[in-house]
Amino acid sequence: MRNIHLAAAAVLITLGSLSAHADVLYQTGFEPPVYSVGPLNGQDGWSSPSLGQVETTTVLSGSQAVSVTLSALVFPAHVLAYDSSSNPGAIVQIRDDILLTGSLSAQVEGIALFGNAGFIGQLVAQGSSFQLALASTAVGSIAVTPDVWHALELDINFVTQTQTAYVDGVFLGQGPLAHPTTSLTSVDLGGYGSAGLNETAFFDDFNATVPEPASMALLGAGLAGLGLVRRKRA
Repeated sequence: MRNIHLAAAAVLITLGSLSAHADVLYQTGFEPPVYSVGPLNGQDGWSSPSLGQVETTTVLSGSQAVSVTLSALVFPAHVLAYDSSSNPGAIVQIRDDILLTGSLSAQVEGIALFGNAGFIGQLVAQGSSFQLALASTAVGSIAVTPDVWHALELDINFVTQTQTAYVDGVFLGQGPLAHPTTSLTSVDLGGYGSAGLNETAFFDDFNATVPEPASMALLGAGLAGLGLVRRKRA
């Protein structure tokens, strides 16, 4: 039992190391004083139609989040500058939390990425299920639970030119980038719908990071070691 506790402690230390060594490209919880209640457009570098709002009614953490009323095309966008040429082996992790309300009949963009060659890919709620949308197709299907926060993650690998998506920590799918890409330029949150459907998407706790490869490898080794200790005990 003592060995298991020591191994678990090592994994926790590794997780802390991973967080400490992550290169943060951009992160926000849409909190004051940087953000104030009202139109998102112009706040902290976001470009957004009037339907994108900073609000306080539906929030995952803190006191504020962003709502997007899906009665038209609404794609709040933010610059996300990253050039992989200095570290081609790094994985860029894009994470965001989303809550959907309404009939869920419209496509909702949770995360849409763009790079130096244009569109890369997007993790969307298509109707009542999440999918990884590629250049001309989509892969994966995980059910959307209305009025519940879902954690989305989209990982970009510049070496293999692939993207991998997760929903609430569960693997959703993997596929090629829509265009060969060496750098990121921007990210969109939002989606589109039809008037009268009362569909709204809420976004909170967005972050884009580049964990150091050494930290990722150490994390894998720590988890493997914990599994080995458990197997030996069994």
